[in-house]
Amino acid sequence: MAALLLFAAGCARPGAPSGGPEDTIRPAVLATLPESLGVGVPTDAAIVLELSESVSRDVLDRALWIHPQTTPRKISVSGTRAELLFREDWPESTTITVLISTQLEDKRRNSMAEPYQWSFTTGDSIAPGVVRGSVEKITVGKRGQALVAVYPVLGDTLPDPMVEVPDGLTQVRSDGSYRIPGLVPDGRLRMVYAMADANANREILGPGEYFTAQPESLLLTPENPTAEISLRLVDPAAPGNINGTLLRETGDSTAVGVELFPAEDDSLRLATVRAAAAADGGFSLLNAPPGGYRIAVYCDGNGNGFRDPREPLLVVLDQVVVLPGVDVDVGELPGPRCLPPKEE
Repeated sequence: MAALLLFAAGCARPGAPSGGPEDTIRPAVLATLPESLGVGVPTDAAIVLELSESVSRDVLDRALWIHPQTTPRKISVSGTRAELLFREDWPESTTITVLISTQLEDKRRNSMAEPYQWSFTTGDSIAPGVVRGSVEKITVGKRGQALVAVYPVLGDTLPDPMVEVPDGLTQVRSDGSYRIPGLVPDGRLRMVYAMADANANREILGPGEYFTAQPESLLLTPENPTAEISLRLVDPAAPGNINGTLLRETGDSTAVGVELFPAEDDSLRLATVRAAAAADGGFSLLNAPPGGYRIAVYCDGNGNGFRDPREPLLVVLDQVVVLPGVDVDVGELPGPRCLPPKEE
């Protein structure tokens, strides 16, 4: 503890003077007690953090997750040092994993650049189970934080992340990678979930929050204690794209417009997405909300990129479904005949 306090005295960073440059430096965790990978930790040990700058107790509490799940009875912050005291002792011969998420902010609302996670044990060795991998995030707008959690499979029922406590949890890093250490490779069935936590409360209950799961259960054993799992976290409202090619008549260089209409709209009056076909007939209808559509084309005689009443529509595909975050390739479609008919 004394070494940590001496380290704190040498690394404390004073705030920017009044009227000076704006503080944009992100907070960081510099040291912890118990130390990362520490063994034989006393069951009554407190957690001490040395931070690069002072943060509020409420902010630290909001950024904190501990497994086995527990809540500090007291969080005290003095300068850059934070101490967490607990009501109950740590279980004996157990690996404890602590996560500080990027919800940790300083008093200027600068957040940590990456989550900070470490494990220690009250036993002789850290539980060797590890699940790692990557998450492809496809979202609309800024959506809090992306989490990955490992849940036990109990009986024939799939884990419900809205009510069940995970065996391990972490925040996805900015590069999409994640790592969940300290799992017990006891041969139990588990499932890995990726979750969008819009309000950063680590509960998937609110609007704009959703999750996805790996398709198969996971088995960590002493012989195979690690697993690599890639997941795709897709916002149900994430738009998709439609790509295709129009078959054009040889020598026809007339500009062609492509429009996307809701499948239930027989009037074809209000297009959801518009695009111009390239000279080779290729087209891309971008950022279409999920749903069913039909594709129509027209000869854009004046080349202004908009259809006027004298430019009739031709429906070339009556049904195409856009799924969240998915690119759809509709292949080759018939293009409109824009050249005047050849005289016999």
